[in-house]
Amino acid sequence: MGYFGGTMHSHLLLDVMEGNEFVFSSGRRIKNLKELSEQLSSLPDADFAKHVTNERNDFASWITDCYHDTNLAHAVRREKTRTSMVGVIQQKLEESEQLVHVSRNKKALTHLEYLHTMIKKLENEKHVLLEENTGLRKDLQESAKLIENMQHDFKNIKNLFLNSKKLIDHSFSHTDLDVIIRKIHRAFSFIEQERIDMAEKLYHEILQAYKHFPPRIKKIVYPSCVELHALLVEKSVHAEHIP
Repeated sequence: MGYFGGTMHSHLLLDVMEGNEFVFSSGRRIKNLKELSEQLSSLPDADFAKHVTNERNDFASWITDCYHDTNLAHAVRREKTRTSMVGVIQQKLEESEQLVHVSRNKKALTHLEYLHTMIKKLENEKHVLLEENTGLRKDLQESAKLIENMQHDFKNIKNLFLNSKKLIDHSFSHTDLDVIIRKIHRAFSFIEQERIDMAEKLYHEILQAYKHFPPRIKKIVYPSCVELHALLVEKSVHAEHIP
């Protein structure tokens, strides 16, 4: 079954591994939570009753087994109608999308805010110097010019950041991220199957790729990589630490 690090939210937006798809009583297969939400919306009541009874909830069990999100599984298990289940799943997907978006942009915004703060600080210092000593006017004029240049540089840095982000997004696509997460997913599966040699081989592949990841991608996969390393160490494998 699938496994992801407990601190990650992006995995709820991904497909499960091949062979772990949910199979409806009609034979139709779905491979992610978005498809589950869409299928539940139009699922006939007779088919719904085959998967949800007083004793079991096949949808909640699938979420537990493949996504390891017990909170979402419990929330789905509590609901007894298609409509309420769809609402719970869609809300969780929206929250996950927002968390991934915040994670990608938080660091960049921090740098931009720092530059903005420094500019404001220089402007305040300029006013203090004007009040303390009019004889420093020449120096203040030079400071004003420096501030103007910094403001110009700030705009250039911001534009450079936006252009760089586009290049990074272009060079490291969501498909690339899916491949890395699938490798992590398979490594956890091999450990569960006691196929430690295969898990170790995948870990080294992931480690080599990790060193070349953009910072935003490192932040997404880092918790699962650390957890994978810890499990390998428990199995007496000498594995290099994630940098």
